[in-house]
Amino acid sequence: SNQERIAITTDLKPEYMSPINALGFKHQFCKFHFKQNNNKIIRKYVKENNLPDEKIKEYKKFLPELYEIYEVETQKEVEKIVKKIKKKINEFPEVIQYIINEKLAPYYKNLTYFLENTKIESTSNIIERIFEDLAPKHVKKYYKTLKGFLSRFNLKLKRWDERNAIYWKDEKI
Repeated sequence: SNQERIAITTDLKPEYMSPINALGFKHQFCKFHFKQNNNKIIRKYVKENNLPDEKIKEYKKFLPELYEIYEVETQKEVEKIVKKIKKKINEFPEVIQYIINEKLAPYYKNLTYFLENTKIESTSNIIERIFEDLAPKHVKKYYKTLKGFLSRFNLKLKRWDERNAIYWKDEKI
């Protein structure tokens, strides 16, 4: 509480809410973790209901509409988007309705405080913003630890060596 802070950005763990609120800071939920959590909810729902894996792709097609909250510039615009989504809630599959009702609608301000102040980070880790914007999804998980990064780097180096090696009489030099 003796620190000059206006907000704390965290992943979506509920146990963070109480201490952050007690300190009087705004609690920004990490947008990377919000998106990641929605994908987990969909995969779990498909598995628990014994649905074909193709349903995952079908359900994920609804997520960009929810993520429009990140494409606007003000909280008023976010509120309009949330109202629009809630108005047509019955048009969404059950799992997307759950995400809207339990994860988006009650916490949309926590998901978008960064729009009010550019000093509030939208993710809990600056590197996650870079991964979210630049890296292919299947690669992101390898860069999150030093071991993973070095493993991925060494693999790329090995592939480069194999493609660019100099050969002399069927032997590598």
